[in-house]
Amino acid sequence: MLDTTSKIVARLEDDFSHSITLSLKSLFQNKHLYQSENVIAEFPMDLELLLAPKEAKARADEYFISRTRLNWSTGSTGSQQVGNTTNMRIPFVTPDVKLFCHKCNRVEAFNPRSSDELFAGYSSTDKIYSFSNGITVQVFAFTFLCQSCKSVPEAFLVRREGLKLILCGRAPIEHITVPTEIPKSIKRFFSSAIVAHQSGQTLAGIFLLRTLIEQWAVSQTHDSKSADEALEMYIQSLPIDFKDRFKSFRTIYGELSIDIHNATGSPELFSSTIGSIIEHFEARKLFKI
Repeated sequence: MLDTTSKIVARLEDDFSHSITLSLKSLFQNKHLYQSENVIAEFPMDLELLLAPKEAKARADEYFISRTRLNWSTGSTGSQQVGNTTNMRIPFVTPDVKLFCHKCNRVEAFNPRSSDELFAGYSSTDKIYSFSNGITVQVFAFTFLCQSCKSVPEAFLVRREGLKLILCGRAPIEHITVPTEIPKSIKRFFSSAIVAHQSGQTLAGIFLLRTLIEQWAVSQTHDSKSADEALEMYIQSLPIDFKDRFKSFRTIYGELSIDIHNATGSPELFSSTIGSIIEHFEARKLFKI
């Protein structure tokens, strides 16, 4: 029975550490600021054949509970004893990742340079910080270096709450690919709106999209005295076929204004507006305006 339990615990140890690494990789490559990734902690189906002794399953359950409440680190774990969790740390490997390199101006492979736990220096003992419900809290700082240019490392800040990994910061800020159809003069409003939306601040993103429309209209109508006047003059300057076939910037501007005045921050409105703005500038190229 002890041999069976040892096999299960050893497998769980490897799988759990690997799950942390995979979750971090997904967090760095696929998530945006203040989004999260949950580490999967489950009993592998192929270990069911080893579950004859009921105690083995109980010890495995005990393993999961104890490991989620312990500190995690890129170092070694120490004792493997399941029943005694004092001063144990769960190891994980920082993954290699593919990120956009601002110097190379393309997605490149990045290798980890450092992985530091920011709470580790607060105490001479291996203190565990947790909420009242027992959820362990840690904050890690990771740096990665582009393997193409090897210029300046990029940094990420990750907060761990139990099994949840939250992307709380990155430097430099995430790169946003702006469609080539969007004019250079308003690209910054477009990219900033997407960053705001992806960071959970959709209302701010909607304000930036309305600003984009305002600034574009003003730039095309130099004699206008207000944003409303500039928008009206710009719409009147478009060909009749254009205005009949594509959603008017006046309508879009009005929808965004209502959302802002009501402080709604509708994700659906944000997504549809992004599509309408791109379509508008694609149409300008089609009509050779």
